[in-house]
Amino acid sequence: VIMIRWYFADFYHYFANDFNGSKLYPPSKSEKILFWLGKLTYFCYTFLIPSILFGVGWGIVYYLTFAIAASYSFAFQFTVNHLTPEVYWPPSKTLQVEKDWAKLQIMTSSNYAEGSFIATLFSGGLNYQIEHHLF
Repeated sequence: VIMIRWYFADFYHYFANDFNGSKLYPPSKSEKILFWLGKLTYFCYTFLIPSILFGVGWGIVYYLTFAIAASYSFAFQFTVNHLTPEVYWPPSKTLQVEKDWAKLQIMTSSNYAEGSFIATLFSGGLNYQIEHHLF
């Protein structure tokens, strides 16, 4: 499940100060606070509160349900924004790849349902994927 992996991978990157072989800059005090506050909040509303209210078994069920639903949501967003015929796929690593970061962001993502209030509401604005990548 994608969301479970990402949740725990963040801890590795935080403590290793590394992301896919790239050294991360040292986080500021406020960034450290936000990291831990975010992790604690997520843990509380996806597992701890349901466990207190309904028992640990239901807490696990709620957490897994939430993680699976979030994973499907992510997969859907990724599919409609990145896996369309209009989207450019960089060639293999041995060939020349576009070096302009902004241009590559535009070429490798697409928007959908532009102007749709419902799509924007349910996707959290991710139907504007090009803008999401740029800003």
